[in-house]
Amino acid sequence: MIKIPEIRINRIQAVAISAILITLISQILSAKPEIRKYSENISPTICPAEPSGVNSTVYLSAKKRGVATIKKGERKFKAQKNSSISLGSKAKEVEGIGASPLLVAVKPQSWIALTQCTPAISEKWFLGGISTISSIGYFQFVNPNQSKAVIDLEIWSEDGKESNQSLVISAQSTRTVQLNSLITNKKSLAFHLTARAGRFSAVLFDERKKGLTKLGGDFVTPNAAPNKNVFVTSVIGKRKTQKITSQFLRLLAPGEVDTVVKVTYLAKSGIYSPVGLAELRVPAGKVVQLPFSSLPTGNIFSMKIEATEPVIAAVFSSVKGSVSDFAWSSGSEAINPQNIEAITVPAIGMNLNVYTEANSVVVETTSTRKKVARKNLSGIDTWKIPSNVISIRIIPGAKPVYASFSVLDSRGVSVMAIRPVTAIERSALPISDSEVLTPRK
Repeated sequence: MIKIPEIRINRIQAVAISAILITLISQILSAKPEIRKYSENISPTICPAEPSGVNSTVYLSAKKRGVATIKKGERKFKAQKNSSISLGSKAKEVEGIGASPLLVAVKPQSWIALTQCTPAISEKWFLGGISTISSIGYFQFVNPNQSKAVIDLEIWSEDGKESNQSLVISAQSTRTVQLNSLITNKKSLAFHLTARAGRFSAVLFDERKKGLTKLGGDFVTPNAAPNKNVFVTSVIGKRKTQKITSQFLRLLAPGEVDTVVKVTYLAKSGIYSPVGLAELRVPAGKVVQLPFSSLPTGNIFSMKIEATEPVIAAVFSSVKGSVSDFAWSSGSEAINPQNIEAITVPAIGMNLNVYTEANSVVVETTSTRKKVARKNLSGIDTWKIPSNVISIRIIPGAKPVYASFSVLDSRGVSVMAIRPVTAIERSALPISDSEVLTPRK
C-alpha cells in the first residue's frame, strides 16, 4: 500500500495563499473584456471613359446613386437625378451600395458592347485582342486613388511568352494604351496584369478595321483565374438572321507544363464533345486558337473545358448581319452562395444565359415599380429579360452557376460574362478606453 505524504500548512502559509487567490479572483472579475469593433465599406466601382465617336451609358438601377468624376484633385460624389448617366470623356466612380452598374457602349453602324463597372483591384487576366495592322484595340487603365499605381504586364502570344512590361498610372487619372504599342503584329494575345503598387481598374477593348471596312468591336471581359475546369457561357450558335464568318476557341496554359484539354458543348439540344475537340494537347506558354468543327443547334450555347493543367479560355465569334460585328465570350467566374449580388439590367433587349450542373437556377428580379419576383430557369437556359426589369440577382443552389448577358440585334453583337464584383473592405476600429487617461485603482 502506497502512503501519500501528509501536507501540513501552517497558519501563515494559509493566510498567504488566501491572499493570492483573492487578488487573482478580484483581477479576473474586475477585468473588462476587450471588445473589438470593425468598420465595413463597400468599394465604389469604376466605369471607363468614353472613346470619341461612341455613345456610352452607365445604368445604375436606381436614382440618387452617388457618382464622382475621376480627375486630379477631385473626388466628390454627387447624387444623380436619373438611373442612367452619359459617360463622357472622363472615367466615373459609382458608390458601391446597390446593384452593380452596367455600361452599354454603341458606335453607330459599327458595334455594340457591354461591360460591368468594377472596383479597383490588384490583379486581372485577359484573353483577347490582336495587334496586327487591322487592330485599333486598346487597354484603358484607371487609377482613382491619390497615389500612383504601378502595373506589371505579362504578355503571351502565339509565339510564347513575350517580354514583361511595366506601366505607371498617375494618381486620379486615366491612361489609354494601344495594343499595337505594347506588342506588334501578333494574332493571339493574353495578358496578366498585377499591381506592384496601388490598385487599378482596367478594361480591354478589341476593335478592328480594314481600310474603310468596319469589322466590329467588343469589350473583353476579364477571365477567371487559371483553372483546370473552365466554363464559357454565351457562345454564339446557329442563327437564321446572322451568319457566322469566323469562330474559334482561344486557350492559354500559363504554366511550364503542356496540358491536354477536352471541350464539351453544353446546349439544350445535347451535351457532347465534338469531333476534333475531345482530346487536344496545348503547349505551355503559347496562345493557341482552335476553330470549331461544328455547332449545336440553338442561338446560344455554353462550353466546358477540362484540362490537366490550369488554363484560361475564351471564344471569338464574328457574325455578319445588318452590320459586321464580333463578340468575345470569356471564361466565367462561378456564382455561389458566398458571392451573390445584384446587377443592373438596362432595357436594351438583353438575354440572360445560365449553366449549372443542378436542375434549375433561381433568378430574383426587381421591376421598375420596385416589385421583387422570382423566376426559375433550367440548368441550361436562355431567358429574354423583360423590359420592366431593372436588376437581377442569381441565387444558386448546391451547385455554382455560370452566367452571362448577350445582345444580338441590328446594332451588332456583344457578350459579357457576369462576374461578382462587390468588394467589402473591413478595418478594425481603435478601442476607446477611458482608463487610458484615468488609471484603474
